[in-house]
Amino acid sequence: MLRRFGVFVVFGLCYSVVFSQDAGIYEGGIILGGTGYSEPSSTSSINNVVIIKNAGQQLNLTSAYVKTFKKTGASNVCSGYLFYRIYQQNSTPPSFSGVTCSSLSNLNSSDGLQNQEWFNNTINIDLISGLNEGDYILDLYYGANINPGSSGCSDGPSAFIRNIQAKVTITPPLNASFAGFITSSDNEYVYLQWQVADSSDVQYFTVEKSSNGVQWKTLDTVLPSGNLDRYFYIDSLPQTGLNFYRIKASAGNKTIYSLSRRNYVGVVDNLVTVYPNPVKQNLRFEMSALIQGKYRALVFSSAGVKIAEKFIDHDGKDKYVTIPLPPAVSHGIYWIVLMTKNEFYKQNFLIQ
Repeated sequence: MLRRFGVFVVFGLCYSVVFSQDAGIYEGGIILGGTGYSEPSSTSSINNVVIIKNAGQQLNLTSAYVKTFKKTGASNVCSGYLFYRIYQQNSTPPSFSGVTCSSLSNLNSSDGLQNQEWFNNTINIDLISGLNEGDYILDLYYGANINPGSSGCSDGPSAFIRNIQAKVTITPPLNASFAGFITSSDNEYVYLQWQVADSSDVQYFTVEKSSNGVQWKTLDTVLPSGNLDRYFYIDSLPQTGLNFYRIKASAGNKTIYSLSRRNYVGVVDNLVTVYPNPVKQNLRFEMSALIQGKYRALVFSSAGVKIAEKFIDHDGKDKYVTIPLPPAVSHGIYWIVLMTKNEFYKQNFLIQ
């Protein structure tokens, strides 16, 4: 195994499955192309899924997580991994590449186990960049560093979920292009308007919506009308807070997407408000209209050095959170970053 800058390139396939009785993996997951998948699962597994993309489109891997278990005082779990490879069908598979997942949080368990979650949402890998039209195989598996009966860890995964395989088909591009897409809101409705340079090849448009800009759902379908190149749509039921929109143009298996746009309804634009600002000893910020869930808060200097960290169990209400800062922190501009599996927010502030 070759380790380089946090990315792994795995040579060969000489792995044997080793599940320690004291530690192992019970779930792994990814966000791929804006869709979340988890393994092993009968309802959200990517195994045997067919993904169709046009030439020139992207298939972005943006997030991965691994959930592990261990008994108190027994096998030590030190990290999680996602390994992946994509290759043309009926060709020789290449080596696996991979990314490391860092510790996110402990997961409470009533059965005496110390469950943990390992997470990475800083990934942005286009798996089909540069690939030609055709059929491809996507292989995935999840690993974890486990050293039975020891406080240290070995240099490779000793437990993993594997044999996860999807099919990716790259088709010729759709003969159409978006000339523009804008959204606006009167704080009650959201108004969408898009323009297509050539819609002669388009069979229908799909209006898609998201609460986080990563996972999307279909809002409605719009049919082309004559020689119109400008289209309108009104979302009469936007959610309070942040709403993301994009338009998909389709013809058979061919699709293209517009840029994504976002609108705030019922809240101000700034979702992370630092007050007071400048900051002196403690960082105090408000989580405005952020959805309920577990957040990881990190404080960075302008040079990218992490100086503080806190895990937040957010109840979904607008509330202030306080993070103590190191006593010897220097004056200057800093960043507060909030992130979950699917979301990422940041705001700068001044320390004086």
